[in-house]
Amino acid sequence: MIKRRKQILVLFLLAVVLLSSVACRKSNKAQETEKPSNDNSSISDFGKTIPGIPNVLTPMIVVDNIVYYWTGEELTETPSEKEYSGYIESIVPENRRPTKNNEANLPCLNAPYVVLNDGVALFYNQKWFIFQK
Repeated sequence: MIKRRKQILVLFLLAVVLLSSVACRKSNKAQETEKPSNDNSSISDFGKTIPGIPNVLTPMIVVDNIVYYWTGEELTETPSEKEYSGYIESIVPENRRPTKNNEANLPCLNAPYVVLNDGVALFYNQKWFIFQK
């Protein structure tokens, strides 16, 4: 009788351990497959992390030793190639601040930019986006 109870207890504990490990695997897989949102409407605090996407800073570019921050606004008129002020020559990870001229922390290598009166416009994802100090 005691031997039977021990067997049942061992089987019960094995079942608990097995179910726990399966649940942990499913939880880890769900976290791995989650992708950050491409919605830039949550970008508001310049140079700070983006809410909902840990360790990612607001997109920034450096032009003429000045850091410009993403506003999310689009340029209304498309500049001609003659108006281009330069191109992004290097990029850093999204969780780092760019420090060199013509450098950005978003994937826009070789993207053209135009210096404006109150900021910079960068051609990114087939649109001209405004960055400001």
